Amino acid sequence: ELGYPLYEVTASGLNSGSDRPPEPNRYRALETSYSGDNFGLLRISGGADAPRLGLEIRTPEGERPLELDVSLLSLRFGADENE
Repeated sequence: ELGYPLYEVTASGLNSGSDRPPEPNRYRALETSYSGDNFGLLRISGGADAPRLGLEIRTPEGERPLELDVSLLSLRFGADENE
């Protein structure tokens, strides 16, 4: 309905994870979720011609159980998601 993809990342406090099973969500971009202690990280990379946005969930030890990389150019009205 928006005309462009919309992403949301939800992270816990570093010491607020839980061992609950993930809730079903048909809009989830990744097939899994992570419920242990974690924090979120956003990375912007690339140049003006091909900027990228990295969405990550990281553990306190620095591991990345979840990550998604998207083109910033795809986050505008009428853009192709594969742009």
